[in-house]
Amino acid sequence: MALLLLQIVLVSATSELFTANKILNGISDGAGNIRWNHTTDEMKKITDETLAYCEETISKIEEVPDSERTFDNTIVPFAELEANAVTVASVFRIGHGSTEELLAAQKDSLLRFEDFERNFSLDVRVFKAISEFKKTAKKNEEWSKLTKEDHIFVNKVLIGYMRAGVYLSEDVTEKLKQLDEETKAL
Repeated sequence: MALLLLQIVLVSATSELFTANKILNGISDGAGNIRWNHTTDEMKKITDETLAYCEETISKIEEVPDSERTFDNTIVPFAELEANAVTVASVFRIGHGSTEELLAAQKDSLLRFEDFERNFSLDVRVFKAISEFKKTAKKNEEWSKLTKEDHIFVNKVLIGYMRAGVYLSEDVTEKLKQLDEETKAL
């Protein structure tokens, strides 16, 4: 439900958001309206750029020393990454497939986003960074200055990682990934 709400909010975003955000600008017409008529080359380029942006953002989050973690350098980039990837994937999920070539490009993009999402939901680097943010924020009293919504968001993210299996052994995680691949092949 929360993901659907996030998608609705993002799809109805203002033109300022699209022109200020390189990733979302790629799926926009320049006036803040989402385009639904991307070419196969555009889908590939936007997917490549979005996934590169995601990995770059994860690396930046990971590089922040634990003692220097703040809401702005850990949680905000995480939320932006999630919102951008979800929005781009949603645009490609909804439709473009008027030719076999477009259908193939759409399928390829969606599979790449699904792979990213699966790996992201088990990414120990991100989980540790957010866990450390929460510990640091409680120690330096930043936590008490955050809103109730911020607390809920951070806690839901941490719970999501735990439910996805971030604490499972590497062997079990690999088995889950294998089962996921087998399911995808069906």
